[in-house]
Amino acid sequence: MHKIGISTSVITRKPIDLKTQGVRDDVYRLLKRGNSRRAMIFRFLQIGWYLSLHRKNYDLVYCVTAELDVLICVLFLRLVLGFPIAVEMTLMGVDDPVTLMQGKRKILKYISFPFINAWILISKSFFGKMKQAGIAPRNLYYIPQGIEIQRFVPPNEAEKIKIREKLGLSGYEKIIVSIGATTYRKGIDRVLHVWESLSSEKNRDCLVWVGPTSSERESAETKDYSYDEYIRGYVHQSDRLSSSVKFTGKIDNVEDYLRAADLFLFLSRYEGMPNAVMEAMACGLPCIVSPLDGTSSEIIENGHTGFIVCNPDNIHEVTAVVSKLWADTALRKTMGAAARHTVENRYTLEIRANAISQIVKRIIGNR
Repeated sequence: MHKIGISTSVITRKPIDLKTQGVRDDVYRLLKRGNSRRAMIFRFLQIGWYLSLHRKNYDLVYCVTAELDVLICVLFLRLVLGFPIAVEMTLMGVDDPVTLMQGKRKILKYISFPFINAWILISKSFFGKMKQAGIAPRNLYYIPQGIEIQRFVPPNEAEKIKIREKLGLSGYEKIIVSIGATTYRKGIDRVLHVWESLSSEKNRDCLVWVGPTSSERESAETKDYSYDEYIRGYVHQSDRLSSSVKFTGKIDNVEDYLRAADLFLFLSRYEGMPNAVMEAMACGLPCIVSPLDGTSSEIIENGHTGFIVCNPDNIHEVTAVVSKLWADTALRKTMGAAARHTVENRYTLEIRANAISQIVKRIIGNR
């Protein structure tokens, strides 16, 4: 945003580990963590206090997610401080307005809706929910996620060999990567069942699950310790899985694992718009993905940049698609090149920033 002339500051929660999160002058990590009522009230007071002190420095507040404490803040920021508000929906079934109205304090949430100047939808699948909630179409804006295409780039063969050596994966002929926390929502069970049914060979082929354990996650939504333990126990008890499945845990070099892979398998149960899929595409990987209530079809052109499996719980269906790509190097390369081209033309950070800037200018100009 700074590059296109919009000064931006970020107010976010305190990180668990400052060393891994990094420090920036324009990022204020001051909000209390936790999902208790006390923590939410405290965050509301922190946001109100900070923006009251710095009211003259900002023209608009852009909220990423619509959690209860954010919506409470919306009322205060609009009615008391006079800020125009934009709210971005991030996860279908979690912070879309229909789901929000089904939870606690739904009247308070509903009251805040008319005070939101712009709803930013990262997926077209949100439009139906917005209509169902009675939100005016004139306040809806579709802006998909963007990724760092300079960071996520396809490797040549020599680079791939070096990356595999660095990651300790040089002994494998073919590698499949999947990304996500070890939670039920991310579909790791589906991925493991597919891997079990593939005709992969021990010590020749490898499945790498890139993502944090429950203990490494900051979000309460993904802290499912029992499921995490179940999955790791399931893998450990199988000689075939334990010798061919690797868990990275929380890492900062996701791009290295994508660049070391031959294809990307993503069988999540629900998402907003999965960055992981676009990052894999940017690295030149053909992607096999679950439908995700239509979101996948916004990103993947079925049969051209990857495959969308109709029923990700049908192991035979998914295995057949994986096996097709597994055995055809030329098809993987063709699809990977098309995937990269798609990301370059639709899903860069620059494209997203320009779209957001137009909305910001429109809202500020109408004040």
